[in-house]
Amino acid sequence: MNKITLSLLMFLCSLSIDAKTLHFADPAGTAISNVVVKFSNQAVDKSLTKPVAIMDQVDIQFAPYVLLIDKGQQVAFPNRDDVRHHVYSFSKTKPFEIKLYKNTPTDPVTFSSAGVVELGCNIHDKMIGYIYVTEQANTFLSDSEGNVDLPESMGLASTMEFQYWHPRLSTNRLEHKKANLSDPIEATQIITLSLLNNDASTKQQKRKTRFGKTY
Repeated sequence: MNKITLSLLMFLCSLSIDAKTLHFADPAGTAISNVVVKFSNQAVDKSLTKPVAIMDQVDIQFAPYVLLIDKGQQVAFPNRDDVRHHVYSFSKTKPFEIKLYKNTPTDPVTFSSAGVVELGCNIHDKMIGYIYVTEQANTFLSDSEGNVDLPESMGLASTMEFQYWHPRLSTNRLEHKKANLSDPIEATQIITLSLLNNDASTKQQKRKTRFGKTY
């Protein structure tokens, strides 16, 4: 084996050791996407200008299901359906409404407080989505494979604690849970979650038929 090949193998091995992936799955082993993972060791840099994020509306659904943004970031709500939508939220983090409309509203919505924002449509009850507003720089969202790849720049240590959130972890959609990186740090750490029933079917215990009122 020549020196170049040996050096390449050592480099690849170091990558596999340093890399860290959190994998979220249910008890049956099915991957869980849209899990927010937050490490509280670095605040968001407020000096950076954030692009306007997009919470789309396609096929009578919010897309993405969970949108992760930084505190102070703006969100646009384009409507790509042929029907009108009336987007609203009663969440304490950001109560707002965009009355019946098509296309894209002129002004995006600014989210100035950290927390969870649950979205609904006053016309289509099955439409539900979430905006997770974070004030921590090291906040991530699990992909379609249930994975969160943590960057080496975080300086990973096995004592690091993190929080994770998913809208179906609790009935109030707000509960966070805590965990630690495995010790010793493994390439992949599997976290098993037991989620509640699909929130689209249990969205409203009381039907909300008008912004500002519940029935």
